[in-house]
Amino acid sequence: MGNVTFTNQSGTTFTFAQGEVNVVRGQVGGDVEQNPLPGSGPIAAFLFDFNGPVKIITINGQLFETAASRTDAGSVTTILEQKQWLEQNINGLQGATAFSSTYEGQTFDGSSYQSTTVAVGEVSFDEESGNPEELKFIMRFLVGT
Repeated sequence: MGNVTFTNQSGTTFTFAQGEVNVVRGQVGGDVEQNPLPGSGPIAAFLFDFNGPVKIITINGQLFETAASRTDAGSVTTILEQKQWLEQNINGLQGATAFSSTYEGQTFDGSSYQSTTVAVGEVSFDEESGNPEELKFIMRFLVGT
């Protein structure tokens, strides 16, 4: 897998180390609401309200300590520093930020492919007993165009 990077709103890029990201999953689905047509009887006829496509990128893996900083500004090397840096990007005021991986670096905006911009939807960490050398994580990004 190529480099997986996340650039926050301040322009600081976090690069996951080789071997940290196990899976990058892109999922595209339609945002469709199905409503029964009033008065259509026991076998209802339905109206469909199509709001457009929704794309979600999910990455999962494990953070581990490295000698080199994960960011291009400051020093983020320990597992705790990485966790705190990733968590601080969910602040309720975030704008569009950049995400890049081998196959998710560009997203179709309806007419052409553009650099993938995302908002962090959620991030979770799993601290496992007996394994202090890594911290498993899952991050979900909501793709914007």
